[in-house]
Amino acid sequence: MESIAKYAFKIFKLVIVISPCLVSSGCNSLRVNYDEPGTFIITQPYLVLAVVAIVVFISTNIFFIVKMRSYRERWKQARLLNEEIANNNKNQLRMTRIMAHDLRSPLAGITGLMDLLLTDYTDFPDDIKQMLGLIKNTASNSLHMIKDLLDSGLTEEEQALETELLNVEEVLTDCIDLLSVRAAEKQQRLVYKKPPQPILINLNYQKLWRAFNNILVNAIKFSHPHSEIKIDVVSQEDGVQIAIADNGIGIADTDSERIFEVFSPAKRVGTGGEVPYGLGLSISKKIIRMHGGKIWFKSQVGVGTTFFIQLPTMQ
Repeated sequence: MESIAKYAFKIFKLVIVISPCLVSSGCNSLRVNYDEPGTFIITQPYLVLAVVAIVVFISTNIFFIVKMRSYRERWKQARLLNEEIANNNKNQLRMTRIMAHDLRSPLAGITGLMDLLLTDYTDFPDDIKQMLGLIKNTASNSLHMIKDLLDSGLTEEEQALETELLNVEEVLTDCIDLLSVRAAEKQQRLVYKKPPQPILINLNYQKLWRAFNNILVNAIKFSHPHSEIKIDVVSQEDGVQIAIADNGIGIADTDSERIFEVFSPAKRVGTGGEVPYGLGLSISKKIIRMHGGKIWFKSQVGVGTTFFIQLPTMQ
């Protein structure tokens, strides 16, 4: 800012110094035309052009100096705003880490209690044992999600995927068993067409469970009461395709490109007033891509949506 002020001051002094010369030169270059009263004859046109060029040069420099000062002020404001945003993000990240860390203890306690009940008390009815198992699996999967958050530093960088050869149908069944209770609360029914044979793929159980869970939760959220949500698993030559179809509100064409964005602006309230967050589908897409797969959907507004997940059997 000081250099700009110095430069402007130099130009100002130059104007003061050469102004008399410009005026004198200009006056000497003009002569009254006595043949046509009220007009002048230019006796030295090149000198006049030079005077005009100098005036334009000085005016242009003054204009750019003023503009440069304005841009510097804007840049300074933008830098201060960016610093404020960065500080806010750091504070939010710190709070999220603290919350994630503190959530581990109660979830670990729930998992431990479920283990104790399932191992020491064997006289529970089968349906109670199943519910206890679902509670244990849910708490365990939540612990793994928190561990992933803390290990990654809560950044967007992809970690190396640890996989093992598992039956994808078992992962899907665990999600369906857990979410059947939520669907029943809205008088909905999850209809699962199991494959005739196990389909083994290299997968990360917790991450793929999370992806399936997000998509099924959305199907329940946006489906109408007393409707069915169909889940089909089809074995293919080089992989497996999973289809999750609902009879819900559907997705508009204008939202189809934004539906997988983080904090998607295409989010809407569920049929039961459920609050949307705009994260589930973006997370699911990322997890499926980490497994070498892909996800897409077909939808009709007012009729329903079908999400397709394709995973390779060999990686």
